Amino acid sequence: MALVMAGLTLAAGLFAFALSPGVGSGRTVSNDERAVLHVARVGRLAVLRRQPRTVCKLLTARARRNSLKLLHLNNDPEGQRRPSPKTCVTAVRYQIRDAATLGELGVLRHQRSLQGFVVVTIARKRAHVRLGTDTELYFLRTRHGWRGDFANFSPFDGSSGE
Repeated sequence: MALVMAGLTLAAGLFAFALSPGVGSGRTVSNDERAVLHVARVGRLAVLRRQPRTVCKLLTARARRNSLKLLHLNNDPEGQRRPSPKTCVTAVRYQIRDAATLGELGVLRHQRSLQGFVVVTIARKRAHVRLGTDTELYFLRTRHGWRGDFANFSPFDGSSGE
């Protein structure tokens, strides 16, 4: 998928589907779990609502830098050249626009394998969240709260940046 976040984000409107481990099982959900899931939900919603500025605000500095290093950002899906992005907002805007053009926003919204957030682990300043069945999201606690730092899909794919 060309998207994210962050969908944060990304990675990104699938917030109604958020679940943490133990919800409904009698296990107490921690404040950190709630906070991480909130960031994941808001990020997904921002992607679906085509709000790249919100997506970028939910990312760490490293994730924002990496958003600029993705392959194919200089070309739209039809192969037309476009200016290289200089900011995370522009890079994420390109990705959201490309995903919409290719029909991937609908996939993000409706595909069962991309629904439901589950907190896998939280340890100190790091959190691992799974979106659906096969998308892994990683968050860091910063002075601004939890922020998306890495995912196994763009714009957070570490293979496309540092």
